[in-house]
Amino acid sequence: MSTATVTTRQTNLNVRSGPSIQTAIIGKLAKGQTIEIGDQVFSEGGWTWVDYNGGWVCQKDPRYSYPFLNIVAKQEEVIPAPAEPAPPVEEPNYDAIAASLLDQLNSYGQTVDAAESFPIDGSAVMYENKKYPADELWINTHWQANKYKGQMTPEQIASLDRMSPQYMQNKSGYPPVSNFNTEKGYYEYNYYMNYEQDNLASDLKGLRATFNLDIEGRDELFRQYTEYYNRFKVQNPNDAFHKGFAHVFFVRPDCNILTRRGSGWDLVSGLENDPNYYYAYKKYPELLRQLISDAGYGHDFMMFLSNKARSFQLSDEYINYDTYGKGFTGHKIAYGKTNTESKTAGDFTISYVDDRDLHVFHIHKLWADYISNVFQGIFNPKTEYMTGRILDYVSDVYYILTAEDGETIIFWSKYYGVFPVTMPSAQYSWSAGNVLSNPEFDIKYQYSFKEDYNPLSLIEFNINSGNKDYTYVPVISKESYTTNTTWVGAPFIETFNNETLAPYTHKLRFRKGNK
Repeated sequence: MSTATVTTRQTNLNVRSGPSIQTAIIGKLAKGQTIEIGDQVFSEGGWTWVDYNGGWVCQKDPRYSYPFLNIVAKQEEVIPAPAEPAPPVEEPNYDAIAASLLDQLNSYGQTVDAAESFPIDGSAVMYENKKYPADELWINTHWQANKYKGQMTPEQIASLDRMSPQYMQNKSGYPPVSNFNTEKGYYEYNYYMNYEQDNLASDLKGLRATFNLDIEGRDELFRQYTEYYNRFKVQNPNDAFHKGFAHVFFVRPDCNILTRRGSGWDLVSGLENDPNYYYAYKKYPELLRQLISDAGYGHDFMMFLSNKARSFQLSDEYINYDTYGKGFTGHKIAYGKTNTESKTAGDFTISYVDDRDLHVFHIHKLWADYISNVFQGIFNPKTEYMTGRILDYVSDVYYILTAEDGETIIFWSKYYGVFPVTMPSAQYSWSAGNVLSNPEFDIKYQYSFKEDYNPLSLIEFNINSGNKDYTYVPVISKESYTTNTTWVGAPFIETFNNETLAPYTHKLRFRKGNK
């Protein structure tokens, strides 16, 4: 007898009276049913039939690609043979094991005088019932030999438990003992490396020099560049300028367009009849306040344009030169003259991204219209400006570049007598199929003269900053260790001249805003 499982896909399997589909159906088998079949098999024309319970069941139909029965061959009972007696257990040769381990130990540079009984139960050392697995022990040459030789003495075990210096320290006495923990019963060690005290600083300096690993700060590295030559042009990351932050600060002009009225402002006499200024006064009075000195901000900066500026294109300085003398062969001598021409009556360009209400364009339009009206005599500056022959519509612009920390100033420049000379009206041109969005444009400014790296400009910057409160908002929050809020008050310059920073280190600070 064999066992078979019905493996039809959808229908039941028919049991017939004979090995043919022409014979009568005398029963049915369900899919997945397990049955016992006889030993008779009839095969013809691709058909295979097996006998089952006095009838026949089709195992293979040539019209289908799969069998109808999965037959498991009959398993004959296996009678196990009688077990042979086990060979006698040989007693291990402890002397041979000890000699072998001793040879291995000596091959790694360890010298052991004699091979005593080695433990063969997997432990590294043992005393009575106290075992120390090898992976839990510190490797130390003072007791490593004893570990392999077998048992340690009770005194050695107790000393090891206390983590005594004889097992924990190297030949130089490192690490030094800090104290003995009486509560826990073992020595504690100080792993701090004092490079100066341990005479390691000079060794490390020589090692770094061998591999050209300079760890000097920027100031030390700069002095090294001035005294020595880097013949292999090895780059030092402390010398690189990775990422700077630029700031443009406008000082507000003092156009005669608004006058104080209590806590508010009115248009000056005559301007209320000008439709452009009347519209701006009623809809965007803050734009007009950006063009007057007494604007009530507590500082002199025109924050709106400083916030909207996206790039600042400086002009190169140059020095005028001339030649004198001319030899028979045409040789001449060149000499330098002055660089004043490149620092006076020049221009620079600032890029802006305007907002939805086109405030950047609008403020420049109001500014330029005031300049034109003053020149034509339509608008009158304040009396003190006219008698002092002072231009009231000009501004000053500070350009400040900070290092990666966003604070340390590495370049600054001040432009005096600044006013706009171009209006970006063409940016609002339209053609069919184009959609105007986020208008970007450049505005050119004229200036009278400029100065770079003049520390007096930083003093003037603090005068423009107004408030004498020098409490600032740090770049990194001490509470969350993330960047602080981006909205701050007026900027000012802090100058350092102490032992922690190089002399005349300037940092850009920002007061806390009232927002």
